[in-house]
Amino acid sequence: MELLCSLNDQGLSIIIVTHEDSVAAYAKRLVRFLDGEIQSDEFTSNACGEVMKEARQ
Repeated sequence: MELLCSLNDQGLSIIIVTHEDSVAAYAKRLVRFLDGEIQSDEFTSNACGEVMKEARQ
């Protein structure tokens, strides 16, 4: 995840498809789908660095 966060900080867009909340916690934007339709699309206040700091504790 550190590599993906670093690449994103450099301006590269990263798309991750997951069912894991712990992975989704790294996202700056969450798009949730249900039965192939968008249910929500929101920006988060998450920052990769903060999530990684918490994960290391």
